[in-house]
Amino acid sequence: MTIVLAWERPNFGDICAIADSRVSDAEGPILNSAPKLFPLEINVHVEAKRKPRIAFRHSVGFAYAGSSIVAQSVYAFASASLKDLFLKRGGSVPSLKNIAEAVGDIAEKYVEEVWGKYYPDNRGRAEFFIFGYCKRSNKLQIFKITPVVVPKFSIKVEE
Repeated sequence: MTIVLAWERPNFGDICAIADSRVSDAEGPILNSAPKLFPLEINVHVEAKRKPRIAFRHSVGFAYAGSSIVAQSVYAFASASLKDLFLKRGGSVPSLKNIAEAVGDIAEKYVEEVWGKYYPDNRGRAEFFIFGYCKRSNKLQIFKITPVVVPKFSIKVEE
């Protein structure tokens, strides 16, 4: 079982996150030292005269609890998707909630496929956390992304 904790430290103006490092299956440990916390790089480009320029560069935290195969697939896809975003004229940079919702959309595809097809006994379950500073809200935030089964499969994103 994975444990992930993330909390805001108001006196220091930051967020701390920790996770265990063990990866196990039904028969016991597979790895004792596997990462479960990652940086998620976000680059936002805007139109310019000659070529797009980076208007916003930021990184936030990504953590997971649960199935490593699902979570690392979600992280890889999210990382590739968010590293080069393009704004339309007059658009604004994404909020941390927007980022969490995008990760939730990606997670929904992977979790539903793996959980439903390969692990009906609940072993393919994974939960995700996106955390960091939100430029739009000007505050630190932590979002939890959780699969919900009833009444139908979906992903819940909550602060």
